[in-house]
Amino acid sequence: MKMAEQIKKHRKELGLTQEELADKLNTTRQSVSKWEQGTLEPNIQMINNLAVLFGISLDNLVNGKSNDEVNVNENCVSRPMNFWEFASQKWWLIIIILLIVSGTLSQIFN
Repeated sequence: MKMAEQIKKHRKELGLTQEELADKLNTTRQSVSKWEQGTLEPNIQMINNLAVLFGISLDNLVNGKSNDEVNVNENCVSRPMNFWEFASQKWWLIIIILLIVSGTLSQIFN
């Protein structure tokens, strides 16, 4: 969902007219109308003010992602892998490294 649609949806959910939303944000009704039509986008400070007023995340306002979708994506964020996880996924790499190290050590001590 586009930001323009998000602004209109959340404004209506709060039961505000364009004029009332404009008053709360110290802007004009025409600006709100243009945001909702998608012909003009609010500046970054106004986007932040809209998100706070609507009680939603910036990601939800800008990208139309719900908090559930955001939480799913946060679970997909990479995290540090411990040695055993690495070993179970990259066992072939560990074997190659061990072969190289053992070959090098045998050359040094012969």
